[in-house]
Amino acid sequence: MTSFLTQPATDRGVIYVAVGKRYLEESSFSAASLRKTNPGLPVYLLTDTPPEDPGMWDKIIYLEATLPGSAMKLHMDQAPWARCLFIDSDTMVVGSLDPLFDLLDRFEFAAMQHSGGGHYTIPRLPGSFPEFNSGVIAWRRSERVSAFFARWRELYAQMLEPTGRTWDQKSLRVALYESDLRIISIPHGYNLMTYFPSVVDGTAAILHGRTTANLQRLAGRIAKSTKLRAYVPGVGALLHPKDMSWPDLLHAIFRMIALKLRSLF
Repeated sequence: MTSFLTQPATDRGVIYVAVGKRYLEESSFSAASLRKTNPGLPVYLLTDTPPEDPGMWDKIIYLEATLPGSAMKLHMDQAPWARCLFIDSDTMVVGSLDPLFDLLDRFEFAAMQHSGGGHYTIPRLPGSFPEFNSGVIAWRRSERVSAFFARWRELYAQMLEPTGRTWDQKSLRVALYESDLRIISIPHGYNLMTYFPSVVDGTAAILHGRTTANLQRLAGRIAKSTKLRAYVPGVGALLHPKDMSWPDLLHAIFRMIALKLRSLF
């Protein structure tokens, strides 16, 4: 296993975490898209199983999972660089990741504010403190950040339910609230999730969702414009009506009607 204290020549890199064949295949697809758009960026894999395509990775770190569910994910801090980026397996990288690393010149932790978190309450945690999505996380290595990851793992273990249900984002939310890290929420374009409505401005960089075919279709739709636009699941990217052509507007209306009809049956 790579030592946490080993400092590589480059000061930035990306780590994936994958357990099981399905997630290993997804990670390979995502890593391939990353290499096309961000050549030269080191890409590591953290796993408990040898992948079928080890040549895809600059380094493979093996770690035995000690907790069920997404516990392995919380060991992403095995990444050795000064500036680290974790990307979920069910993603496609379609743009430059440099702006995420650049954030770490000023901030210690970066992730996207999530639309969830309203379905539960935590004592002493204000409802106004957001839940962050754990699918794309950037951080600057330090003792403070190392302590944060240790606390996140501790909270995760405490929140496991008897059914085995896991709470990686709930525990992340508490760990961030307790910490004194300098945190920043990244734009939706750096973690564009196919499951929820989003607002994108400029170029999208990371698409997040299943399946790979859906991500490839989304890449074409979301890249048609760099103007401020909304992404609606099942409909696609919508510009302001004044910026949409009549064919695009009618197509969007048709897709919304079709989506509604499918939900009735």
